[in-house]
Amino acid sequence: MARCLACFKKTGAMVFIGHLDLLKVLQRAVARANLPVAFSQGFNPHQEMSFALPLPLGMEGLGELVEIEFAQPLETDLVVSSLNKSLPSGLSFTDCRFMADGEKHSASLVAAAEYELEANSQAEEKLAELMSKPEILVMKRTKKGTSEVDIKPDIFSAMVSDGTLKMTLAAGGARNLKAEVVAKE
Repeated sequence: MARCLACFKKTGAMVFIGHLDLLKVLQRAVARANLPVAFSQGFNPHQEMSFALPLPLGMEGLGELVEIEFAQPLETDLVVSSLNKSLPSGLSFTDCRFMADGEKHSASLVAAAEYELEANSQAEEKLAELMSKPEILVMKRTKKGTSEVDIKPDIFSAMVSDGTLKMTLAAGGARNLKAEVVAKE
């Protein structure tokens, strides 16, 4: 077995496809490309594929990661070109690499994500005011219910430039902050 970590872009009309439908599209692309994908064992076998971090509906992704397990190692150029021939417009693979034995899963490797949002004329003032606070408390839904959480430590950087709010936020398994939460504040 060989685990492949592949980077892809999701743009155009594809931003309106949900996470589970995106998974189906990529599974079909792998099947059409005739790549030797590995399947799970059991009553209902499925392709071994997982995303590092699901992208919210309506957001464009320029550096999304998917982990695909193949039955054997392949040339990375072959994987990228074969998949790109099988994908609809708006989805394209840019790069891939095969992971070393024992390397952590892609979801545990993600620590941050960069976001760019369209900003209004008051965004720079509001951002400066927000970041000057010692704490940024918001109500956040968790598995145990709703609780008040300080999101300031999860904002690694934020700035407004040329009408765009650019943020680097905590993302992944340990800490995760959605761009929409910061934008609402």
